[in-house]
Amino acid sequence: MTCSKTDIIPLQDLAIKNINKIYNIHNISHIDIYKSCHHGGGSTNTKEMCELMKCDYCIITNTARWLDNYNTYDNLRLGNKEVNILPTDFQKYIFNINEDNITYEVIKEDSLFITLGKN
Repeated sequence: MTCSKTDIIPLQDLAIKNINKIYNIHNISHIDIYKSCHHGGGSTNTKEMCELMKCDYCIITNTARWLDNYNTYDNLRLGNKEVNILPTDFQKYIFNINEDNITYEVIKEDSLFITLGKN
């Protein structure tokens, strides 16, 4: 059995490539709301990626206490010192987006799990 000789692109490089592609297609220079990948920890929010995104809001499906173990907050602030970092930490967010303004509401939850379905 032989393996394919295709190039393997590291996930971080692929993310940066795709962000640049989105910027070029839509003629934008930052991201308003970013939902962090893989719970915001580890190497998912690199300095390079956060500086490129310059996001205004970052939603992270995790608890603030766990995120203290990583440099996620620092990296996000490299791109935008005023970034509003929103860990889900037993709550969810509802965003209201219009042409000039983005606001959000916090709804407290009993658990970290989000369910879909009827009341």
